[in-house]
Amino acid sequence: MPFNLVLLFASSVNMKLRIALYLLICLGLNRGMNALAQPNQYGTPTQFSKASAPFSTTLSYQGLTFDIQSANKDIDNSITLTTKGLQRENLPIKENIDGKVTGAEIADLNGEGFPEVYIYINANDANAKGILLAYASNKNISITPIHLPAITDDPKMALGYMGHDEFAVVENALERRFRIDGKVSKDKYSYRQIQYKLKAGEAKWLLVRTRATDF
Repeated sequence: MPFNLVLLFASSVNMKLRIALYLLICLGLNRGMNALAQPNQYGTPTQFSKASAPFSTTLSYQGLTFDIQSANKDIDNSITLTTKGLQRENLPIKENIDGKVTGAEIADLNGEGFPEVYIYINANDANAKGILLAYASNKNISITPIHLPAITDDPKMALGYMGHDEFAVVENALERRFRIDGKVSKDKYSYRQIQYKLKAGEAKWLLVRTRATDF
């Protein structure tokens, strides 16, 4: 079941109904992100079910295009991001990553009319720790990295962390879900879901936690 579809349902009900609604939605369905995410207001996110496959996608919004490429190698992996539409030079950005790209989305979370790109990565470790690589357009003149605080920076959010992170843009927020210690049953894990809003910092863009729910 696509994570962002679950979040759209869950955000419309109160806390007492969330768990029951989630179980009803997921009954008989795959809880993992093993299918393409549903379209949102920015288009259809690119999400691969197999992180072992090379990742290649092009995302466009409001006159700016992001081309994302990764071989998704087991070791020495990297990602190349190339823009088209910036007033300044559209030079490729290459980042070495300790993991594999699993998806990407384009959005305008702060509603300024210029896009951001969010690239989702899972580490090669046993917990498949989530990694986010993201950039925001500065009025389509240049792009600036977006900072997501590490889970370990917040002891409350890190409590029970077991990885296998999933990300999704839902409405005007970035949602992150990961497993936490304590199974609901033999085959069902407990999860923590965190909502982030995009805010302008002094010299960079920040994703700021606004809500967290365990279920």
